[in-house]
Amino acid sequence: MRHICRELKMDQIVIGCARKIQEKLGLKHLPEISVITKLLTEYDEEDSLHRLEMLGQLIGIPDGYYGRFESYLELFREEYIQLFYEMNHEKPYHIRLVKVDVSCDGSVISAAYDWLFFGKLRSGKSFCAVLFFMVNQRFERCGLSHLLKSAEIALAQSQHCAFIQTYHDKDNPDFNATLIPNLQEGFVLCPGIRHKEELDGWNEGEFVHLRKYFSATNIIKSYVFFTDGAVCESPAQQQEIIRHLRSLANLKFPGESIANVAYYKK
Repeated sequence: MRHICRELKMDQIVIGCARKIQEKLGLKHLPEISVITKLLTEYDEEDSLHRLEMLGQLIGIPDGYYGRFESYLELFREEYIQLFYEMNHEKPYHIRLVKVDVSCDGSVISAAYDWLFFGKLRSGKSFCAVLFFMVNQRFERCGLSHLLKSAEIALAQSQHCAFIQTYHDKDNPDFNATLIPNLQEGFVLCPGIRHKEELDGWNEGEFVHLRKYFSATNIIKSYVFFTDGAVCESPAQQQEIIRHLRSLANLKFPGESIANVAYYKK
């Protein structure tokens, strides 16, 4: 029954996205949307991050960033240094891509991508980490982030993951547009996550880490401190966090309003 409900929810999201795309692009007919999941085995194969970077199709990354790495494992180590050290390297890992294709006016366009790393911790628990998430600018504000996130969560559940981890740069001008869909899908802001560039502290730099836990007993509570003095509890005050971030949308970098994420203490 739960599987059927999930499929019905996904169908509803797809229809909503199609209607928004039709309106935004002024299409006569409702476009067809396909959600495709594929296993990636080579770092430079079709639809790989490295290949799309060479084709100039990635958005918002420094030139040549993915060309610096020889494998997805090297990239994962760079992006998630703490998870890398907690990972059981004797167990296999794999990379999956969730892609959204839009068919309209006789052509098929790749509208959104979500590259995911799947591995196993030394504790025995499986996990999923988001390597890169991108929506084609032509299809922004059409609900594709919500669609991708729903597909990502369903895939991680099918792989029996304990959690999904992702992160966002505080100095991203589109911080709210990328972070809020995660919060709406049940991701929580995480304390104590070491990032690659935060050599002298934990969660004190330019990044915010989030996790989607699949068991309520695993959720780590935290306090979110804002630079204006506001304090919210995560996840108990998730909607308040969203409202507060939206109230700061006029800032150039809304993400910089998050001063710190600290462990919850009674």
